[in-house]
Amino acid sequence: MNYEQHYSNLFEQLEDAYGKLDTYTITPIIGFSAGGPVSMCERKAARLFVTCELSVYKEQLISTDGLR
Repeated sequence: MNYEQHYSNLFEQLEDAYGKLDTYTITPIIGFSAGGPVSMCERKAARLFVTCELSVYKEQLISTDGLR
């Protein structure tokens, strides 16, 4: 999977509405796949946080909006 392209596609609508996400990711010491919290992307100027790793898990269910 090309993660850079995946997240670019995933966040395109969000970034159109709020501006580009900040370039860094807030990442826990213990990753989500090992039981820790999820990683987060931030748009500080918009006071916006989004998870940025759950969409790559096959187990993540599709929402009622058709999103993973």
